[in-house]
Amino acid sequence: MIRRVSAELRHKEHIMSALALTCRWFKCRSLAEFDDLFLASFVVRLLENNVIAKQQDLLTVLRNIFSAIVNWDTSAAIGFQPEDMDEDVLTAHMTAFDVVFLDSTGYWNIASGISKDSLLLAKADLSRSIASLGDPLAFDTLFLEQHNLFSSFDHYFKVDLISESKEVLLKLPECTIDTVDENDRLLKFVKKLSEVINNCMDERFENLYIQRLSDVKEQKTSLLLGFRIKRGWTNPLTMGPVATDPTAKGVLC
Repeated sequence: MIRRVSAELRHKEHIMSALALTCRWFKCRSLAEFDDLFLASFVVRLLENNVIAKQQDLLTVLRNIFSAIVNWDTSAAIGFQPEDMDEDVLTAHMTAFDVVFLDSTGYWNIASGISKDSLLLAKADLSRSIASLGDPLAFDTLFLEQHNLFSSFDHYFKVDLISESKEVLLKLPECTIDTVDENDRLLKFVKKLSEVINNCMDERFENLYIQRLSDVKEQKTSLLLGFRIKRGWTNPLTMGPVATDPTAKGVLC
């Protein structure tokens, strides 16, 4: 995959520069799940589909890359998979992952780390950034300044999972199915947590983002949860059913 991407991008200076700026944009916002290989693969697909071209100027290429991510329809698997790819394999990918971008074999999802929440957040921020791409005064804000979680959201919470609690949580059935290691199980847990939060209070926020932190020394995993609240709401806490109420089961489980 790396060889294919490198070959496609060789001697395409404007596209390489636009890709480098796109990678910087995501790094400045700590969206690590949008890694360099995924972004390079995404750009190559745009190149092969004539969404971007070698003859385009840097600003046009950058704007087209941003727009393509904003308009990305994740209801179907995309990527470099063979045209005769087994439908069962595609269905398995779509069931297991929020976002699917496949390599040339069709068996590796390059976008496996991207969650629905992180993509929605990226789309929202990219939409705002597109309007500023031609403004020289906005360059530092777009591509140089670090946007930490605390300045990017209206409300945020930190949840610490000590080793004992994490061990119990990761033994839940929904965290063990189709997983190989602890990292897989943590991804499953974060996905389940996101689903519960969205079920409880999605009418109150525009964007949710869950960032995972690990402290090897203390053997502790922490989750940072950020919320962008919808206009009119000042308190992000849900007013759903009490946990002991039978009606809560459908929301919290």
